[in-house]
Amino acid sequence: MGNLPPVPYDTSLKIFRPVYKECQLSYNGNRYLIPHELVGKKVMLKIKGNIIRIYHDHDLVVTYEEPEEKHRLVGDPAIYQRLAADREQSRRKYGRRKGRATRGLTTASLFPRWRSGPSPSMSVSQGCVMEQLIYERLKENLARLKLGRIAEIFDLIIATAEEEKLSYCSFLDRLFEEEVAAKERRRIDMALQMAGLPAAKTIDAYDFTFHPQLDKKAVMELFDLTFIAKHENVIFLGPPGVGKTHLAIALAIKALNHCFRVCFITMATLITRLKESQARVKPYLNASLVIVDEAGYLPVTAQEAHLFFQFRLRPV
Repeated sequence: MGNLPPVPYDTSLKIFRPVYKECQLSYNGNRYLIPHELVGKKVMLKIKGNIIRIYHDHDLVVTYEEPEEKHRLVGDPAIYQRLAADREQSRRKYGRRKGRATRGLTTASLFPRWRSGPSPSMSVSQGCVMEQLIYERLKENLARLKLGRIAEIFDLIIATAEEEKLSYCSFLDRLFEEEVAAKERRRIDMALQMAGLPAAKTIDAYDFTFHPQLDKKAVMELFDLTFIAKHENVIFLGPPGVGKTHLAIALAIKALNHCFRVCFITMATLITRLKESQARVKPYLNASLVIVDEAGYLPVTAQEAHLFFQFRLRPV
């Protein structure tokens, strides 16, 4: 007998995963669409590099390329077409039965793993189609409502809710907390750009030990922002390099975080715009807090001083 022909050794990572009722399986933070015939069964995943081959009973079912981003739903067009065909068949068979209630958008319908079993009036195949269509419609509605953060983390929060067995209220609370936090971050970023701040500095980064003669208590009281409501002026006096601009920017950022409209401008630029036209200074007239930096660095004429005085007495 001769030697057996060489067979390359399969170095793929092999793992087994169940196929959920949504016609999906989870792997490494993503979900992959699987034909509905395999719902409730275990399939084998062979992973080599970023290629995932899915087998059932040694037969190759589908091949996917693992996406670089996480929390994605990866689907094969052929499987989508089969699901759509099943949906159309189900619609023709069940869609016009008298007395049949329209299935609403409930938490149980979105997450079938949370309920004890399939609906008696719907087969597993029909359920897969409905769940996939509801999922896609939900994503579209999130985009229309501009709830981008919820759409981004939706799959992750679903997996977390299933793992931690969250209540419906807790699930919704996590979603909307993330969305509110994201919108607040975008609001602050936009406000920082519109304010024209030269840098982002906070009071925590200010070194009070460098100026031991500075009254820290008096400075910290300014960050209560009560002077804005009282329409009072705050003046930082001192030689160059002692941190006057740092403190002013820190006050501006604190005001932005509390939804005040803030503008930052140098004295020279403000005088120039006051001379040009009233329209150029309208944003500053409408601001709750105006930071005028570098006051006193350059000499001003009597006319320029009068313009600045009139600006300071703007109506509130």
